[in-house]
Amino acid sequence: MKRFFFLCILGGGAVIGGHIALSAGTHPDHLATPLAALERSIALVFGAGLFTSGMLGLADSYERAATRFHQLLGAKGRPSRDDDLILGDVAQLRSHSHSFWLSYRKSGAAVCLFLAGLLMVTIALNQYSFELYVTGVAAGVACLGMVTFLLAYRGMRGMGRALDVVAKAVEALARQPDAQPATYAGERAIPSLRHALFKHSPAAKIRHVERRRRVPGPRVDT
Repeated sequence: MKRFFFLCILGGGAVIGGHIALSAGTHPDHLATPLAALERSIALVFGAGLFTSGMLGLADSYERAATRFHQLLGAKGRPSRDDDLILGDVAQLRSHSHSFWLSYRKSGAAVCLFLAGLLMVTIALNQYSFELYVTGVAAGVACLGMVTFLLAYRGMRGMGRALDVVAKAVEALARQPDAQPATYAGERAIPSLRHALFKHSPAAKIRHVERRRRVPGPRVDT
């Protein structure tokens, strides 16, 4: 789980850094060289790949943990009140799933917000002087960076908390004994579906007559 968070942070930083570097070299008076633009574009694409891989890894880890918890809950039965479990039923799992995916969307939206905001700033200031352009881009990076950091931090923290709770609940539930089916004295066997559907069929009647013929009758002494 930690490696996916590391990929998200590393990829997000590369995306933001590459986008800032590209924005600094798009002014008509100070265009970046093709080689420099290519290097910055590679950093942007590489960071986006790392960030996407980390986010997909976190989503897959949570889905696996939630599925495992649901399976164990069906195999172990409903925990008693004395059991020290963080999650006790599917309703609580659904609540943590909602929290996880909400935080997931916040983290992704934070990076998208920074990219879209900085792109709009560069387009709006591209027609002004280079000094004003640099000042506006720097101010935009500072404001957008603060908002992005807050959203991403809250999102990552929420995802980590939800994933940690479900993972610990899976470990605690796996240590419990399996649920035993309840049995009652004198319980009658439930007839099979085939017997219930075909008990009045001709084949069933023939088998019943043959069984009665094979049963010997009472012996009569002469």
